[in-house]
Amino acid sequence: MTEFISRRSLIGAAAVLALCGCGESKPPVHTIAGSVTLGPKPLDFGVVRFTPDGGPGGPQAANVKDGKYSVASIQPGKYKLTIEAMAAIPVADGSVSSDVKPTKPSVPVTVPEKYRTGVPVEITGNNPALDFDLSK
Repeated sequence: MTEFISRRSLIGAAAVLALCGCGESKPPVHTIAGSVTLGPKPLDFGVVRFTPDGGPGGPQAANVKDGKYSVASIQPGKYKLTIEAMAAIPVADGSVSSDVKPTKPSVPVTVPEKYRTGVPVEITGNNPALDFDLSK
C-alpha cells in the first residue's frame, strides 16, 4: 500500500514539474540609450518618457544628465516619446552639481512642440541608440 502511495506521489510530483514550464513566457525587453542635444550642446538636465502607443508595453522614463539617458527593460513596440528639459544654473562658486543647492532654481528650456506632445518612436531591439536633437 505504501509503495502504491509513493508511486502516486512520484507521478504527481513529476506532473506538477512538467506543467511548471507551460505558462506564458515573458515578453522580450531591451535596453536603449542615447543622447539629447540642443544644437551642438548636450542637454544639461531633463526627462525622456516613452508612452505606449497602443502596444503592450508600459510607460518608461529616464533622466537626462549631461546629454545622456538610458532606459532598461523596455518592450518592443510603438511609443510616443516626450522630452522635458531644464537648463543647469551654476551655483555660487560657478560649478554645476547635483550635490550642491543652486543659488537659483533650474529654468525650463524651450523644447519644440513635437517633443512636448509626442514623437512616434518604434522600439525593435535593433535600435541600441536613439539620439534626439531638440533644435530640429
